[in-house]
Amino acid sequence: MLLSSLDNQITKAEFGFEIYARGPSVEDAQDLLRRLEGVIGAVFDPAVQRMSVIFDPTKVNISHILSSLEPLGVKPKVISVAAGLNGKKL
Repeated sequence: MLLSSLDNQITKAEFGFEIYARGPSVEDAQDLLRRLEGVIGAVFDPAVQRMSVIFDPTKVNISHILSSLEPLGVKPKVISVAAGLNGKKL
């Protein structure tokens, strides 16, 4: 995905968390995050139990992303953050 007008602001964060058989589905977490204002995309990689979230930090921050997942019973941890992607492919 190549982003243009918000390039200097767009941030990608990776969150690690476990999905339990009796817990929320990955789709629930992705849908919830994609509905947040400022979130451009969210993709879960089951092989490494990580979700990549691409967002505009002028509209949503990492704390809000993390707290929005609390009702689902998941407790993600921040693995990495890349800010100001300047048109780089995500």
